[in-house]
Amino acid sequence: MGGVDRFGGSTERSLEATGFFRTERIDGRWWLVDPDGHPFFSQGINHVTATGTPDRFGGTAYRDAVLAKYGSSAAWADAQLERMGEWGYNTLGAWSDLDDFGQRVPYTVLLNLTGQDFATGEMEDLFEPEWEAGARARAAAVAADHRDSPHLLGYWSDNELHFGPDWRLLHLFDSYLALPATAPGKVALVEFLRGRYPTFAAFEADVSTSATDWTSLADPSTATTWTASGGGATRSAWVGLVAKRYFSVTADAIRDADPNHLFLGPRFLSQTTGRPMSRARRTPRRSGRSKCRRACARAPRRCSPRRSRSRASTTPSP
Repeated sequence: MGGVDRFGGSTERSLEATGFFRTERIDGRWWLVDPDGHPFFSQGINHVTATGTPDRFGGTAYRDAVLAKYGSSAAWADAQLERMGEWGYNTLGAWSDLDDFGQRVPYTVLLNLTGQDFATGEMEDLFEPEWEAGARARAAAVAADHRDSPHLLGYWSDNELHFGPDWRLLHLFDSYLALPATAPGKVALVEFLRGRYPTFAAFEADVSTSATDWTSLADPSTATTWTASGGGATRSAWVGLVAKRYFSVTADAIRDADPNHLFLGPRFLSQTTGRPMSRARRTPRRSGRSKCRRACARAPRRCSPRRSRSRASTTPSP
């Protein structure tokens, strides 16, 4: 049985070494390939940080314990690398303290391009040119610090976006319906609906709103009821259109800022990511390639020995 290289890739098989992480289909299955050209199975931990979570008074008990035991966050990081190796982890996930680990382990970066309010699912108008400019600026600023790193596995664009049914009640259709007439997202929604329905009456048969015609629908409106088939399909189709816009902008923003590394897509919550979102991430982007080279569909938190051990390495026990 072969060993592993400096990144954790399997030396049993040698492929093209590009100096950066990439993907390749091997024997009918997609693999990550590390910078040295070896198949890589990424198993990571989020929130690998010496700070821990502050309590309601601003105290950081975990940080205090780290300093008491190790004397510095740098010494703590050395211990966590050893612990990760013993447990079979080889990647720093989102929200980790990258400075403490230097260029010693593969890592990922989370960009937060939508400005989403995680509690409500509300995000910026994704059809707004200012949002696209902001996403590009954010990607470029972050990539400036990481584009030459061989240890960077790739970029997450966002975390658990509200593109499907979850604990956040507001639907994307309703969110855009409530926008004013001049908002680019509202203009796109009305155009979408007028292209989908020959008359306002046909639309109203599927979706009842506070509007009485196409003109008044352009103003801030609310949907009161909708049919399960026609109305539900329309609402779902709109989510798909928003998702296509999202992936088109974020994929190009990240690839233009850093052509060396992978665009991992947003971190999905698997049970709440509907088909429109999944289909949108697979449609071709301007280069002819799929928008996402990899996407994480994360399962909900469950208690398991492996997950318990991963949390123990970052929160309860320093």
